[in-house]
Amino acid sequence: MDSKKKRRRWTLVAVLVLGLLGIGLYYYLRPDPQMIRVQYLRRQLTGEKARDLTPEQRRELGRELGEEIRQLSPEQRRELAKERQRGFREQVERFFKLSKKEQFARLDEQIDRMDAARRSAGTNGGPAGPTGNRGPTSPEDREHRRRQRLDETTPEDRALFAEYFQQLKNRRQQRGMMAGGLAGGGR
Repeated sequence: MDSKKKRRRWTLVAVLVLGLLGIGLYYYLRPDPQMIRVQYLRRQLTGEKARDLTPEQRRELGRELGEEIRQLSPEQRRELAKERQRGFREQVERFFKLSKKEQFARLDEQIDRMDAARRSAGTNGGPAGPTGNRGPTSPEDREHRRRQRLDETTPEDRALFAEYFQQLKNRRQQRGMMAGGLAGGGR
């Protein structure tokens, strides 16, 4: 009888310890609610339904997304940037698998979207500026970001992106448009 009580007591202790470990693991491994919110807003801005948004709605969602991103830790922001880069790489790889005619159509869509965004931002079709929402930066900050981008990309990625932006620039010229103002490719 004594051994049954001891066994029962040890079983209860083991169940409690395992339960506490499970709860601890859940809180340790669960996704950060802030990161989930950022990813949700990003999907709203880039998903299929994003085309239905008015420029004002896009601007408001963009502002909200920016505020949510600022609340992330630097490590979470780096993770988010890597996700965005992976998505862009996949998009560019799909682009190069298209026929020339489909590539031209995709480039035209991209150019039209970029110009519409520029017009709605009130930049009159010119370059939006190199700093986006960051404000003025020092040469040291720019050099730090340049080195960081180099560290976060492979030479193959950089070659792939450079070719894509070159084609985008060429297509703008073929359409009789200003070639500058391209993110990463108008330099």
